[in-house]
Amino acid sequence: MNEKSGLYVPVKLGPVQNAYIILSCVVGFPAMFWIIGVSLGKKMPIQLVGLCVAGAVFMVLYMKNVTIRLDEGGIRQGFSIFRTFIRYESVAGVHREARSGRGGSTTVLIVSEQNSAKRIVIPLRSFDQIKITQVMAILARKAPQAHIEDALYVQFNP
Repeated sequence: MNEKSGLYVPVKLGPVQNAYIILSCVVGFPAMFWIIGVSLGKKMPIQLVGLCVAGAVFMVLYMKNVTIRLDEGGIRQGFSIFRTFIRYESVAGVHREARSGRGGSTTVLIVSEQNSAKRIVIPLRSFDQIKITQVMAILARKAPQAHIEDALYVQFNP
């Protein structure tokens, strides 16, 4: 649906293409070595192929679980049983947070719900910046009560 501001709802925000390239490399290299080994007459363990398939399935499920969707009712992250859903009316705020671990740090946007521990975490590095600004604009318009601390909000403030 087209709003007055020119923004379209629903919006789907998924991982950038680099994540799919990494997935294909993680799965493809062991499978390629297995195929080369079998074609050269070497005895290769079949478990290697099963490991590649299992790794691919878990990576796809993870990428689908971090996907963000905005529709008329609210913002949701994940799929089916793992889904986190926050209605626009109950969004308390959006803020930027730096998370560190294993010798590195990453910046995330956190969408929190009023009077609840529900939070939707959007890793900025994993998503397209244009789509993130679109999500911020929709949140600024649909959830006017929300306190948006992010610097991106300035360009959406009328």
